Amino acid sequence: MPDRHDITVLSARAEAEAAARFAAALLKKQPDYISHGEVQGGRSPDGARWADDLEARLAAEFAAAIDDPDTDVLLARDANGALAGFALLALRDEGAGPFGVIEDIAVAPEARGSGLGRSLVAEAEARARRRGARWMWLESGLRNAAAHRFFENLDYRPASKVFGKPLAD
Repeated sequence: MPDRHDITVLSARAEAEAAARFAAALLKKQPDYISHGEVQGGRSPDGARWADDLEARLAAEFAAAIDDPDTDVLLARDANGALAGFALLALRDEGAGPFGVIEDIAVAPEARGSGLGRSLVAEAEARARRRGARWMWLESGLRNAAAHRFFENLDYRPASKVFGKPLAD
């Protein structure tokens, strides 16, 4: 199993659209991925399905990350240079001090089990550590059992449950 992958930080607006296209195609196949973060961010209207304009929303988020020193879009490529995974890392300095948040992470089905997801998490953690982060956080949809096992294998532990209630029809 390879332990090194080509991981870069998104830095060009033209690349943001291609990355968003890749991410949207990957995520749309995974409704169990949806959690409160997707609802809060407008990527899911109801916590059960993806927004119709998911690709456009991701393209805007990815493009904004280029100019945001506290947000990185990590892109993983296969041996042929094709996108094979991504992670969205946010760095925050509030409360008890700096921390990182892996807001999104996904790997193409054909690359799963190759260590690529592990490499994306390791790169996100390294970037957060260099910025002085003391914790890394992430959240995952309740039904996303494979992701839960993956994160637990990387020593992440549940810290809470998030409860939500729609207030509008």
